[in-house]
Amino acid sequence: MGKNSSEGSNKTWIWIICAIVVIVIVAIFLIKGCGNKEYEIKFNSNGSIVNKVTVKEDGTVTRPSNPTRDGYEFAGWYLNGELFDFNTKITGDITLEARWNEIGEEESKITLGSTKMTLNLNDTEKLSVTASGTASTSGLVWKSSDEKVVSVDSNGNLKALKEGKATITVTTKDGKYSAECVVTVSKKEETTSLKITISGNKTVKVGETITLKANVTPKDAKVVWTSNNNKIATVDENGKVTGVSAGTVTIKGTITDEKGNNKSASVKVTVSKASEPTVKPEQEPQKDPEPTKDPEQTNPGTTPEPEKKTYTVTFNSDGGSSVDAIPVEEGKTVSEPKAPTREGYTFEGWYLGETKYDFNKPVTGDITLTAKWNEVKPVYKIVLTEEKINGRGTGRYNFDVYKDNTKLSTDEYKIFAIDGHEHNSKAGNIAIEDYITEQSAGYIKTSNGKFDAIIEIN
Repeated sequence: MGKNSSEGSNKTWIWIICAIVVIVIVAIFLIKGCGNKEYEIKFNSNGSIVNKVTVKEDGTVTRPSNPTRDGYEFAGWYLNGELFDFNTKITGDITLEARWNEIGEEESKITLGSTKMTLNLNDTEKLSVTASGTASTSGLVWKSSDEKVVSVDSNGNLKALKEGKATITVTTKDGKYSAECVVTVSKKEETTSLKITISGNKTVKVGETITLKANVTPKDAKVVWTSNNNKIATVDENGKVTGVSAGTVTIKGTITDEKGNNKSASVKVTVSKASEPTVKPEQEPQKDPEPTKDPEQTNPGTTPEPEKKTYTVTFNSDGGSSVDAIPVEEGKTVSEPKAPTREGYTFEGWYLGETKYDFNKPVTGDITLTAKWNEVKPVYKIVLTEEKINGRGTGRYNFDVYKDNTKLSTDEYKIFAIDGHEHNSKAGNIAIEDYITEQSAGYIKTSNGKFDAIIEIN
């Protein structure tokens, strides 16, 4: 009896041990199965084909070769709108999207004709807008930061209502692009500080000269002299009048201040034939008992031309070097002045409103021409030079930084990121682990911000 009991107890223990072994084996397989879980990584290139890959859980995906696409430059792989970090551990299936930049694609933006301006109280002005790239000027939305200072309508027309400062913002219909202009409103300054009177002899014979004198305030104001009929008399920049043919002309002197305000004065000059005695204006001739004649009738053989108006063409260089205003006789054209200069910009031309001004067009009133500029973006380049390998089989590149082919100090210009992998490189030294290739996208970081740069390997 005791023997049978002992044998039954032994069999029970055997079964228990077998069950434990089976449980352990199943657990091991389950653990191994969980640890070997794999995920699928797809690449949507919208260009050349990039095959999908599988990656074990918590592993990282190897960066594939960059795809290609005619007319475009590859900008990187993106996940959910963010540049993908290939050091990210994979925890599920993902699809990476390729981003492209069209080669030679123009930057999309809108630009105002002026970024800042000063208006006198009650003045009006119209802001011009230009669009580039995919931006459009259709359905623009205008807004003033303070409608009590400057109002703006749906066409960009401004009106200065109160002393102060306001920012005018224009936004595209889709809300993607905007531009601003800061407007300062001040009281209209009196122009009484500008004064000019003209003195001197007002009669001259054909072929002879007289010099008129302008008394001006301020004393250093430059006088621009004009004659309303160069066929009767001409006048040079110093006020010297030369008689050409018998008759009467109006000689005008004009001064302009730095704000474009101007003041004029004029005198009538009588030109007589060289064989005749000079007759002073408003004085009866000695040999003629008739009443005093109008100076313009002293030469009955000549019908004087009506006096023509003189207008002022003002040039708003919009941040560039200053350009003097030019007085122009009515119906004549204004000569195009020397182009202004502005650091970091190229001059495109003079505009009247939104239209480029035609200097062959006769002037029929006072006008203000505004300079239009195109911003010139410098080209930054990182040139990788000597490579040094350390004991671990890795290495670092020495590098130089260039701006428009001018070498810069690497103490001021340091590399900020390579292919989206941010790091803090030492001056003149970058790790090759930062995915440096001929196609790498790099940034240069300075105290003024971050700049796109081209990477070259020497």
